[in-house]
Amino acid sequence: MEKHILTMLAISVLLSEIILRVNSTFGFILYASLITGCLLALSRAEKLDGAGRIILIFMIFPVIRIAELFLSFSLFWNVLAVYLILLFLSSFYMFKLKIDPGFTKKKLSWIPFVIFISAGVGYLGSLFFEFGKYSELIVLIPLIVYTEEVLFRGLIQNSVQEKYGINKAILFTTILYAIFSLSLGIPLMLFMVSVSIIMSLIYAHTKNIFLTIIMSLIVHVFLFAL
Repeated sequence: MEKHILTMLAISVLLSEIILRVNSTFGFILYASLITGCLLALSRAEKLDGAGRIILIFMIFPVIRIAELFLSFSLFWNVLAVYLILLFLSSFYMFKLKIDPGFTKKKLSWIPFVIFISAGVGYLGSLFFEFGKYSELIVLIPLIVYTEEVLFRGLIQNSVQEKYGINKAILFTTILYAIFSLSLGIPLMLFMVSVSIIMSLIYAHTKNIFLTIIMSLIVHVFLFAL
């Protein structure tokens, strides 16, 4: 079963996400069932090994989606609440599971390359996508960027790579990021997934999360500011 755990988790969250957008009640039930299934799987494990850690971190997704269903604020406060919850959960797992996301001074020589790539990708994105109606969210960019990088690169990619290798780690991280970004619409989701793949490759070769935070920050600033 451990052999197919990544496939099962990806399919489960994709189906849940699709159903959630069709019917929020059924989506809630499916996500709640997913949490229950994950907890049952963890309860049977004798120790929290690689697969168990992945399942535990993966539970952030159904938890945050269920939390979103009960939030009824304006867009700004909804996004703020969601990312504060994500930040708390990501930080909790980071310390609880003793995962080092890559807060290091190593490979900082990559910064000029990262800035160049980020500016190019960000400018290209700004030509096709308009974020004017979401301009109020620009002050939340640092929170959004930091939280997503700790979650997707620091926790998910790290944990999956440790158990299944770099290729599956990047693929699984990309799939989850794509599902997480579905609300942006297909064109923008595909663009952000492309950015995510580049960041995953950079992270895989440097193990320095500061580099992917810098890249994500620059791309988001280009998208919102231009």
